[in-house]
Amino acid sequence: MHLGLQNKVIKSPNASYIKIDLSLNNPNLLEKLEQLPAPDIILASPPCESWSVADGHSRQINLVDNEFKLNNYSFYQMYNKIMKPKRQRSFIQKQTKRILGESTITQTINIIQHFKPKIWIIENPRNSLMWNYIESFLGFNGIKNKTYYSNYDLNFSQKPTIFYSNIELNLKYDFSIKGNKNFYNSGNYESRSKIPKDLIIDIIKQCQNKLENYESSK
Repeated sequence: MHLGLQNKVIKSPNASYIKIDLSLNNPNLLEKLEQLPAPDIILASPPCESWSVADGHSRQINLVDNEFKLNNYSFYQMYNKIMKPKRQRSFIQKQTKRILGESTITQTINIIQHFKPKIWIIENPRNSLMWNYIESFLGFNGIKNKTYYSNYDLNFSQKPTIFYSNIELNLKYDFSIKGNKNFYNSGNYESRSKIPKDLIIDIIKQCQNKLENYESSK
């Protein structure tokens, strides 16, 4: 069962996909989700663009002395005056991504706290500011399971990543395996956001083992 962003059901021979508005603008979200079977596992991969440190000084969210600071409209006016056209940034686009990012992760935590699954896992890049937001602003804590995508598929870049969870995952973590350095230079955003299949299988198998051990200990 997968949850997305539109109210629509897509069925396939092996899975059922339910698309639903996960933003804070959906006041009936929990009520709708309660109509589904209670989840044993919640896997989440919120949009990382809002929290990325890759955009340097032009990013809207910054962490200063462990506090979040936002660059305002005036900042982008001044910034765009001194930058070349291809380096200029839109304040509205930055605002949109930030609001989407905050809304999505806040609602994700809300869902986890409401349904209290046996296992929950949240994925994002290791350097994502989202981890600070979760712990410092939302007061939500978990285990940071670290890995490199290249450890599971050499076609991917190294991409240091955290799978934040209430369980400890034994993931591969070998810095020496560099992977495909040109991975991010090709393909669209969707393809660059993919998670290696073998990594997903590894995580699912570990979750299954945890659940089986949980049931046998009852």
